[in-house]
Formats: sequence, structure tokens, C-alpha cells
Amino acid sequence: MAEMRLPTSASQGKANLQLGGVGGGIDVATGVTTTAVMRGRVIEETPDAGIKIAGFQIPKWDEVLKIAVEAQRASGIGYLGADVVIDQKKGPIILELNARAGLAIQIANLAPLRYRLDRIERLKVKSAEHGVQIAKNLFGGEIETEIEGISGKRVIGTVEKVKLIGKTGKEIGVEAKIDTGAASSSIDEGLAKALGLKELIEFFNQIELPEIKDRNYARKIEQQLNRKYKGKQKDLVDIIVVYSSHGVSIRPRTRLTFELSGVKKISKVSIIQREELKYPMIVGRKDLKKFLVEPGRK
Repeated sequence: MAEMRLPTSASQGKANLQLGGVGGGIDVATGVTTTAVMRGRVIEETPDAGIKIAGFQIPKWDEVLKIAVEAQRASGIGYLGADVVIDQKKGPIILELNARAGLAIQIANLAPLRYRLDRIERLKVKSAEHGVQIAKNLFGGEIETEIEGISGKRVIGTVEKVKLIGKTGKEIGVEAKIDTGAASSSIDEGLAKALGLKELIEFFNQIELPEIKDRNYARKIEQQLNRKYKGKQKDLVDIIVVYSSHGVSIRPRTRLTFELSGVKKISKVSIIQREELKYPMIVGRKDLKKFLVEPGRK
């Protein structure tokens, strides 16, 4: 079992459950938080800031599990609690090992520990990696339904099938990259044309775009372009300057209806040439408010 401990004002800044800290259950397979408890009762939000606890992805989760298994194997103690902290530079580090670990972890996970101990009693763990795999396979993977029920959000992966609805009602299905690093969504020019936006692209391509040499002037250029061209073409919502890993680009934006994991969205998406990239669409974080993204899942 695994849990995350959070300090509160009641615990005076210490991540101690007895003093009033919060214990958050963690799905072993994914490293995503599920339920949480404070002083023996189930809670959904942190008491001080009101932040939802379920659905938080613990960073470097596989490394956390591996170092815990390695510590157990090195100590030779059968049942123990491994306290792990995650250092910004060094990653997961063992803080301490507890030979008489507390059992409140059962409450945080809303599950009995004895059942899990019985399942692994006669298993032989060949390596730390093998131990991690056993834990994931036996005691994880039920997080998705739990999280959706607790948070009201759907769990999606880093690549998802999206259904786009064109101007004439034409529907096109594509695989999209789910990118929380991108502020807004974007689609490829070819896909935009297939959705009935050819006139918008032709209009935008006739505009003489300035070269942006200084990032400080990007906002000013964006305002100038919108004053001159916004509303001049029926499908053009606005023009934006976008900074990405590929550099600076000036793009037209339009309204687009699409469906992701059963949720219909009406969004403002930018149009850019993406034919050299693997996915014709990126779904950015502005369109991900009803979703929780599970890293590594496709």
C-alpha cells in the first residue's frame, strides 16, 4: 500500500497524521492519489487551501516504488514502512524505515491490508523491478473508476481519439496528443481544410506577417494584427502569437467543436502546419478542465 502525507495548519506544518495531517491513498499501479483521511474521517479537499486531493500524479513513481523495495531487501525486515521523500535534484530518497509501521494507511486507501499480505505471503521476489511489477499487477489499476467518481473528471491518456465536427456537420476522427504543456489546442492545416476551413486558410496566407525578433513586442504585434484583420473573414476568431519548442509562430484561430472521451467541447483552436509531426491535433490545457491526464497511458 502507499499513501501521501500532507501537513496542515492543525498539524503545525508537520506531515504527521496523529497531529492532524492528511493521509492520501495512492493507487500503486499509477502513482495517482485516490481518497484521503484526516483524523479518521474521509475528506476530499485539503482543509486549509480547499485543493482536491484525488487525481494528483506523484512524480517519479516507478523510482519511488523501486527504492522502497530495494530498501526492504537491504534491511531484511519483512513488514515495514518506507518513508520516501522526493528531492528536486536527486529524485526519490529514503527518509527512514519503520519496522513497526502504522496501520492508518488502510484508512487512507479504504482497503484492508491483511488481504494483500495473504496474497504475497509465498511469492519470491527476484529483483527490485520484479517487486514493483508484482505490486502494480496485484494491487493497482482500479484507480480510473475511483478517480472519476471522486473528482467528477474523466481519466485520459497522453494520446486519445478525438472526433472533430466540421462546418457542414462532417465528422472526422483523429488521434490527438494530450499536451498539458500547451496552453490551447491546435490542428493541422490539412485537417482544417477537410473540416471546411479552406477559405480561412487562404485568407490568412495572404496576410503579410511581420517577423518577431523580440518577445517583448509579440503582444503588440498580436494586437495590431487583430485590429486590422479580426472580423474580416467569417471563420477567423482572432490571430495569436504562439511560443513553442519549435519556435515562434503567428496563427489564425477559429471555433471548433470536438468530442474527447465522450465530452463535447466548443473550443478556440489555432491552425498550423503539423504534417511533419505524428499527430494532426494537440489538445491543450484550456480544453482539459474536465479531465485528469494519466502520464504514460495511451
